[in-house]
Amino acid sequence: MQIRLDDQPLSVDEGCTLAQLLAQLQRAPDSVATALNGRFVARDARPGTVLEDGDQVLLFQPIVGG
Repeated sequence: MQIRLDDQPLSVDEGCTLAQLLAQLQRAPDSVATALNGRFVARDARPGTVLEDGDQVLLFQPIVGG
């Protein structure tokens, strides 16, 4: 199925989760923040977030402050 990752087309397997996508991209889970279809997805919600055809995934730098 086709999704868009950072506005670029990408093919992923049916049933792929957001956590699996990050693993395929070799991105450490704590090195990136994620949004799906314009909505923030918390790190602990990624394993249960199944991607669907046409979804738009955005990866961005997490905001750190103090």
